[in-house]
Amino acid sequence: MGILRPDPRAFDLVLADGLYLRAPFVSLLRRHHKHVLLVLKDERRDLLQDARGIFQGQVPEVFDDHPVTRRWEIENQGFREMTTDWHADHVYRHHPRAIEAFWLMIMLTINLFRAFWNLNLKPVLRQRHTQAYFVRRMAAELSALGSSP
Repeated sequence: MGILRPDPRAFDLVLADGLYLRAPFVSLLRRHHKHVLLVLKDERRDLLQDARGIFQGQVPEVFDDHPVTRRWEIENQGFREMTTDWHADHVYRHHPRAIEAFWLMIMLTINLFRAFWNLNLKPVLRQRHTQAYFVRRMAAELSALGSSP
């Protein structure tokens, strides 16, 4: 985790899906005093069994259903947008580092575009053109740069 060394206070919480559900990953984050929120999809996972043992006898915290439902809506919308609008539904290499690099690049691209859209464009331009319009314009500009002598 390269970001832990240069900027240890950049984040406090890591939200991870089943792909990262490995004890060494969780242990590394906990050693660096990071909180971990994992999406467990399989009852047989060792971490789930360990967590049940650790928290046995404690009263579970009950959350209001509305914020939890809203969080899932946001997450599902994000993944739907990544696969539909950004064509992130296929990884081109199946090596774990390649998959990680691919997802990080997609997320970086989307976040940079969102910053451009929300912080750089004037409201009148956002109303006049769709996000897809600006994505196509940027792609055309990058393509033109690549074909220059």
